[in-house]
Amino acid sequence: MLNAQAHTERRDLPTMPEFYDGTFPRLRVLAPAGWLLFVWLCMLLMLGAVGYLDAELDACLSDAWVALRESDIDFAAGSAARAFSGVTLVITLTLAVASVIWAASAFYGKAPEYRCRTILVVSIFLVVAGSLALWVNFGVMPFSTRLGQALLQREQSVRPFFEYISPPALMFAAACIVPGVLLAGATILLQPMGRPQAHGPLLLQLSVLFQRLRELDHMLYLGALTLVFGTLQLSAGLSIPLAGMPKTADIKLAAELCKTMAPAGASGTFFAGSSAAPAGDGAFEARCRKLPAALARADGVESLRQLVRGLTLCFGLAFSAMLAAIYVPALIGLRLMLEERPLWLGPSAATQSQVEKLDIGEVDPVRRIAAIVATLSPLLAGLVANAFSSV
Repeated sequence: MLNAQAHTERRDLPTMPEFYDGTFPRLRVLAPAGWLLFVWLCMLLMLGAVGYLDAELDACLSDAWVALRESDIDFAAGSAARAFSGVTLVITLTLAVASVIWAASAFYGKAPEYRCRTILVVSIFLVVAGSLALWVNFGVMPFSTRLGQALLQREQSVRPFFEYISPPALMFAAACIVPGVLLAGATILLQPMGRPQAHGPLLLQLSVLFQRLRELDHMLYLGALTLVFGTLQLSAGLSIPLAGMPKTADIKLAAELCKTMAPAGASGTFFAGSSAAPAGDGAFEARCRKLPAALARADGVESLRQLVRGLTLCFGLAFSAMLAAIYVPALIGLRLMLEERPLWLGPSAATQSQVEKLDIGEVDPVRRIAAIVATLSPLLAGLVANAFSSV
């Protein structure tokens, strides 16, 4: 009798496989994986439908290719851009590792059978989505387009030890793996629980569900930070070759200055028709003579900058959509599990007061403002990166 009672008490503890009822799959459990795969496939289909993944004609890229090949290298500006890119890459990879550790810790205390099935679901998602991503990126059209790939590959380390480390490859792998890791954490938190026959175990279930809700929020914040710095890293990597390229407005201002300061008898594009005093030792004239070529490349440079802004915003929006596809179904699933259990307690005033102490209002949508901001943070990071690149 005592052994049976002790066994029952141990089974009621939330540190055991958290009341798993052995049912799988359920719509709630598979909802995050289904929505994430749906969003991923829709993005691929719509990118193809609008022609983004079509092959780029060389004639359409001529100005940008010329600007990219013939751009003057500004060592100081390029070094500053590479430093920012390296720091954001470190932070992104660190947060990606932290996401893996968080997902692994979320598996603690769950039923072994459910853990295995969660790993199977996530593995299937990674195989399907990863295979499509590899095929599209390397077999159809790079997600960053040919010009974007040229920008990412333009500045590589010349030191033998670092030349084998490819930041674009690392970021591409992180962009595929991080959503899968977050999906694993969200799915494991949705482990189904059976209906207990007593009020005590049921209240324990509510406590477990509130703990899962907090873990889900932490997962969202960590994943959002990872994708925010991933968006900043993308912008920084694309902007390295553009760091030394002057802006069109600066070139036009210099051209006006050359016209104003040109000697009276000077000839050439920027020296005609001016009665200003002589410019001096010839260095000024030499710089002015380079302006026609720089102005001819200005359109290509501006198209490259527009490409960087567009790609940063596009990827930020895509990351926000993937975060929402994981978080919202998981939040709805946990909320449904929380809302149905107080109905099982009955009309007892004592048990109802215990439920009120658990503060079920914590899952009210009004209190999810921080979660909404975190979901949109990759998009906001893209907007901020574009704002700084325009300064």
